[in-house]
Amino acid sequence: MNYVNLYHLAQEIITARSDAGKASAIVPVVELKQALIAGVEWLADINFHPIDTKEGDPLGHFECHSDSESRWEEPNSWVVLITYCDSLAMQEKRFVWCKELMHIFDTEDGCVKTPEEYRGLLTEIELKPIDPSAQFLTENQAKWKALLILCPKKQRDEMKLKAQEEGLSDYDVAAHFRIPEPIVSSLFSEYYDKYYTRFIEEAQ
Repeated sequence: MNYVNLYHLAQEIITARSDAGKASAIVPVVELKQALIAGVEWLADINFHPIDTKEGDPLGHFECHSDSESRWEEPNSWVVLITYCDSLAMQEKRFVWCKELMHIFDTEDGCVKTPEEYRGLLTEIELKPIDPSAQFLTENQAKWKALLILCPKKQRDEMKLKAQEEGLSDYDVAAHFRIPEPIVSSLFSEYYDKYYTRFIEEAQ
């Protein structure tokens, strides 16, 4: 399974839930998790674990654990651990969970491999450098990939039109998709379409 496969699965899930008349026509993160475990060759399991955090700490963190030297050498040998801030609201947790799941698709260059690289990434996230590292670009891409997964383009375009016609607030849109309210501006921006073209249309 690759990212495009997962996106189309998310589209199918939300369409089926909507067609069935379910009040919460959303993409459940647990179904994404199950699909990744079943479809990614090197992956044995994914665990989510809440933690206490202090101000300034990342809201989520992705780690891979295995006794094997390389996760590509032995199928089904790696376990992903995703930790997240336990005090987040459910909409925020859903986005953080999904964003961290997107790191399963990271390239070798985009992976953070040492504590020094991790500290460097946190500095970049804070300072937003002119020449970002591959790890910083990967982190940014994970956020957009998560937004595309949780709000597939068909439903996003329908909601954008409805929001314009009915004057829906960002809160209304966020509640519909069950995503954090501050992300709605990105959802309806031209960058959504650009990332859709890059990650879905051009990748197929």
